[in-house]
Amino acid sequence: MKKSIIGLFPLIVFLVLLLAGCQKEVSNYSMAIDLNSKIYNGVFTGTIEKGVPIDGEGTFTVDAEGSGKYLFYTGEWKDGKIAGKGTLTDENYEIDMPGSGKRQGNFSGDVLNGIPNGNGTFKSQNTSGIKWTYEGEWKNGKMNGQGKTSFENGKGAVDEGTYTDNVYTPTLVEWVQNFGTRGSDDCQYTLSDAEKTFIQENSELIKRNDLKGLEGKIDQSFNIERFKKNANSFSPAFVKIKNANIIQINEYYEEPGQTVTFCLAYTEDYENVLSFYMFGDSGDAVEDSTVDIVLLPIDYTTYKNVSDESVWAVAGVAVKMDVK
Repeated sequence: MKKSIIGLFPLIVFLVLLLAGCQKEVSNYSMAIDLNSKIYNGVFTGTIEKGVPIDGEGTFTVDAEGSGKYLFYTGEWKDGKIAGKGTLTDENYEIDMPGSGKRQGNFSGDVLNGIPNGNGTFKSQNTSGIKWTYEGEWKNGKMNGQGKTSFENGKGAVDEGTYTDNVYTPTLVEWVQNFGTRGSDDCQYTLSDAEKTFIQENSELIKRNDLKGLEGKIDQSFNIERFKKNANSFSPAFVKIKNANIIQINEYYEEPGQTVTFCLAYTEDYENVLSFYMFGDSGDAVEDSTVDIVLLPIDYTTYKNVSDESVWAVAGVAVKMDVK
């Protein structure tokens, strides 16, 4: 019996040493990986076996001179490759923006099998060189879900809401809120919960661009002076402003597939300014036209005129505008 044990001892020692030699902890171990169809040469920190990462956790870093961590991954590995959940920073991540082409930038966030899935941030710039940042949800390597895009210079809308495959696809409530973020010179506002509910319940009327269905829905008691005094005390409602005089009017096309009209107008007595957006075109309305407007007032706020003066105005969303 003793001989048998003694005879097995060298084999046991050999197996232990063999197994111990197969796996070892490494730090900054040089290796290359294939990630999203690109080959990266960097260093791995974790446990390797036969020269490759074992199934489990590990980090991979690619340094680029002058830019810190060019690529940094920490998370799960399988069969020597990035697989499973992790987080990634990639200073040269590329996305395809439908209608705008490819954009390269810095991605940082959650990944699944090396592909952005979860929450993440992407920083890039547009064709005019203006830097922008997206923060929000990702799925299958694209902006999908709830997110927010803002511009470094503070100009332009804050596109907050629903994204689908890298395209901002807002709900009506999100779109109306978007109107209230359009640059420091415009009338800015934030929708209250009551206004959000009202817009949701009347979405078809707001986007229809006609007066059908508005019978009995117009608040005849609306008073601009009371609204100016405390806009927050006003219960959301459609109102009719008669004989307004257009100061400025612009039509433009917005993704996804929507014509929008922006308008500045004086009230009939020239005492108050209206600043509003409307879904659809403005028909025959031009500057100096006299119009009747069915409007959802949202806030009383300011904008900068051409003389850089702050002008107070009633901001809102129009349902319909009729030229007199």
